[in-house]
Amino acid sequence: MSKELLKIEDLKIIYKTDMEIVHAVNGIDLSINEQETLGLVGETGAGKTSTALAILRLLPDRTAKVVQGRIMFQGEDSTARIAWRKNIYDFSGSNDVTQPCYYGGTPNRRSACSPQ
Repeated sequence: MSKELLKIEDLKIIYKTDMEIVHAVNGIDLSINEQETLGLVGETGAGKTSTALAILRLLPDRTAKVVQGRIMFQGEDSTARIAWRKNIYDFSGSNDVTQPCYYGGTPNRRSACSPQ
């Protein structure tokens, strides 16, 4: 039996501006085991990008907020961690080779992710 890699429970994300509050993701649940692939499809504005950014902890701090739910990665609650300690891979490297990026607790810092 394969091990659970990613689990999202009741994820809700909002974007708040001076003008309005947008409910971008409204209670998504999903689970991905090791060796599985998941394709996330939907209409424009359905929350696909917001879900992906929340998984990677790259939602914009000023406007976006996870208001409910949990994102578990390899058994750890990534929504509760202050600094993300996992590796992030940059898929924009030459020849489609992944370049590991090691961040010191700042996942949105692009300069630390340049190919060696």
